[in-house]
Amino acid sequence: MAIPQSPEKSIRRARLQALLDFAHTQEYVSQTALVDWLAEKGFRTNQPQVSIDLQALNLVPFVAEDGKVYLGRRSEVIHRQLPERYVKLFAESVLDVQAIGTAVIVHTIPNCAQAAATVIDGNAWPEAVAVLYGINSVVILTASEEHAQKLLYRIEGGLA
Repeated sequence: MAIPQSPEKSIRRARLQALLDFAHTQEYVSQTALVDWLAEKGFRTNQPQVSIDLQALNLVPFVAEDGKVYLGRRSEVIHRQLPERYVKLFAESVLDVQAIGTAVIVHTIPNCAQAAATVIDGNAWPEAVAVLYGINSVVILTASEEHAQKLLYRIEGGLA
């Protein structure tokens, strides 16, 4: 037997979906303008609530190739803006990669684990549950051995 949802939760879910739709189709100006856009769509809200919603959806502004500002998921934005030199440094600093159970271990030359972890995090691979780093190694935690093997192949294949 399904538990009925409160009207507030249904409205919030619909508003969050509207914000996701906006993020992929509309130019972003400000949270105040977003409040007005939501009002046009039938949602009564305010700037503080929009701010909370954007945080909940992990949406942040970014400048696209066309020079306009849009909203995108934080992980997508980081990946778009990932400096090429980090990717090059990753390729040059990784010494060894191995999967051990549900984890992938990346061994780097001294003091390069942070840069390697930045590249790994920036790719926002769905198999990676967490990325931890020390001085010379990065540990990527996954949910299964299959996910660990998939990440191992990605990394060995040059971050495909």
